[in-house]
Amino acid sequence: MKKLLFICALVFLAVNSYARDNIAVIPFESDKNDASTLSLTKFAEQEVISVLNNSGRFIVTEHYDPAAAAAAAETGDTENANVIKFIVSGKISNVSYNSVWKADLQGKARQVANAFIEFQIKITQVSNGTILLLKTYDIKNGAWFNPLSPDLGRDTLLLTLLAKNFEKTISEDILSAFSIEGTLLSIDSKKSVVIDIGSEQGVKKGMKFNVVVTEEKTNTAGKAVKMVRRIAELKASEVSEESTVCRVSGAKRPLEEGMRVVLLTD
Repeated sequence: MKKLLFICALVFLAVNSYARDNIAVIPFESDKNDASTLSLTKFAEQEVISVLNNSGRFIVTEHYDPAAAAAAAETGDTENANVIKFIVSGKISNVSYNSVWKADLQGKARQVANAFIEFQIKITQVSNGTILLLKTYDIKNGAWFNPLSPDLGRDTLLLTLLAKNFEKTISEDILSAFSIEGTLLSIDSKKSVVIDIGSEQGVKKGMKFNVVVTEEKTNTAGKAVKMVRRIAELKASEVSEESTVCRVSGAKRPLEEGMRVVLLTD
């Protein structure tokens, strides 16, 4: 029994060996209350929640009410007033759809469906009000459909269109809004290092990082100013759960264990 408990404890420590940030998703808004627009709004909200959960980097609070959380904090109800680091909001608007039949170049009748969705997402860092992501996606489509197939219909086409855009760009934009940072764990050679973050923190093969150092300089007014300087670039080559082997390029000075590494997003 003791051995079993010991193993369970090790598993628990392994699973919880890194800190995940608390992120809250406010119920998304829509400019209209028709069933189609509300369905798209709910779908977009759930897609964002899935992206955040699947990344493994966050503890996600759904249906977050900032006013209720503030009230809970004032009364000392810490259980219902989690320390939220980021807040996500979104809105679906200007949804339109029309479908007509036209002849193609061979003279065959084809269904042409045109759809449009405007989706805005905003991610804010609570501590200082910094907006990490504020982007509006104008999602539109014009597609031919086989006349032997039944009309896909407004709702199916719109949901499919929104889902494809999440898959292509929106999901990546969401995760790219958050910085991934770590430190140099070991120096294998001048061209290879290991950093202390891995897939559990969102690292993927091919990601690039800057190795940076903070230096203090004196400006022309004689005042000490701290500056962050890049001294090397890393590229992830072998990613495990809690560490990553990286290839080194452009090193301006010898690297040392403990140096800070920051995800390169540009």
